[in-house]
Amino acid sequence: MRDRHRISGIQEPLPAGEELVWEGTPTIRGIAHRVLHERWVLAYFALLIGLTLVQAPGRHPGEVVARVVWLTLLAGVVFGLLRGLAAWIRRSSHYSVTNRRIIIQKGIVLPSVVNVPFERIQGLQLRSFADGTGDLVLELVPGARVGYVFLW
Repeated sequence: MRDRHRISGIQEPLPAGEELVWEGTPTIRGIAHRVLHERWVLAYFALLIGLTLVQAPGRHPGEVVARVVWLTLLAGVVFGLLRGLAAWIRRSSHYSVTNRRIIIQKGIVLPSVVNVPFERIQGLQLRSFADGTGDLVLELVPGARVGYVFLW
């Protein structure tokens, strides 16, 4: 059973009267698809392979096979790198919701934490996806900001 007065990755307990409502991390697949645009990268390699096959007539079959194999191997390496980066991003990201605020922990190279009190949130939208995941879009009250460097 999880402790409703502690947030994963943060040493100090929550202040008196504040309780943890939900916490989670993004999925590797969600990051790969929606942040790193994995499908577009794989579509690019599929296009390159298709162009190689379209240009195949009049070329030596060994040359065509070699290009297709090379592009397929390269696509596999790039896919693996994207999934590895997605896993790294997932390990460094954690989201928590208490009864008073939203806490976002992120950062591979420069770990950081931002607290967004509910008083600074004007609106909240959930963008759901077919794989059961979703994006929460926070709309802050006028004048409330989160630093650009943090979001980058």
